Amino acid sequence: MDKTALLDKVQNLDEKGLKNLLSELKLYQDLKKKLGKRWEELFDRKHSWEKLLVVEYFASVWEDTAWEQAKNVYKKAFELDVLREKVKFISKDTLKWGIKVYIDDSMIDLSFSKIEKSIKK
Repeated sequence: MDKTALLDKVQNLDEKGLKNLLSELKLYQDLKKKLGKRWEELFDRKHSWEKLLVVEYFASVWEDTAWEQAKNVYKKAFELDVLREKVKFISKDTLKWGIKVYIDDSMIDLSFSKIEKSIKK
């Protein structure tokens, strides 16, 4: 879209449309300033209403086993039915067994590394 067409669209917005545009521009500026390269992904996900779904699992745990556990966590903790294709799986040896389940910036830690850290305190 060229600049003149964009300018025409902005000039034809009503008060509510202008407020929404200003709100989006502020969000854009805030995300870009605070999150660096990660802002684009968050900004796009916000507008598509998609959630970032990640499961980190210990390398010895099979991905299928991690998926079965994560599916239960998503259902019970987040009240969300998810499709396996929407989940990003990451193998991590530092977990020392178990899984971590993420939805956007929220996380449920079911790993032994969490237990180990709590014992050392």
